[in-house]
Amino acid sequence: MAYASAKKMLETTFANNFVAQTDIETQEISANMAGP
Repeated sequence: MAYASAKKMLETTFANNFVAQTDIETQEISANMAGP
């Protein structure tokens, strides 16, 4: 049971980090397209 909850916590953390990383990349791409 502990393993399952730890695995779910890791998956949730990974998903949140992935979304945050994607948001950051989207902002950088938008800034680059807008120009200096």
